[in-house]
Amino acid sequence: MTRLNKKDNAMNFHKCFVAMAANLLLAALPLLAQRAPAAETRNPNPFAKNPTAIAEGQEVYNDVCTACHGKDGSAGDKALALGAAARRYARSTDAEIFD
Repeated sequence: MTRLNKKDNAMNFHKCFVAMAANLLLAALPLLAQRAPAAETRNPNPFAKNPTAIAEGQEVYNDVCTACHGKDGSAGDKALALGAAARRYARSTDAEIFD
């Protein structure tokens, strides 16, 4: 009868250990969910910090946009400033633009 009690005790210990491990895992899930995914920490913009791309973008802007928005985007004769508070853009961050 003693042997049976030792087996029962071992089984109970095993069940308690598994239950505790499961509870710890479930308790940690909210903490893991709050961590930012690696994709959000890196810049999704393939042209970021690329001097050639920046220079080409400035050239396109100067050729196409300055007539209305001015050389620095502050405002021109025919259009509002690009960064004006009244303007709302559906996508404004690199992550939103390059998704």
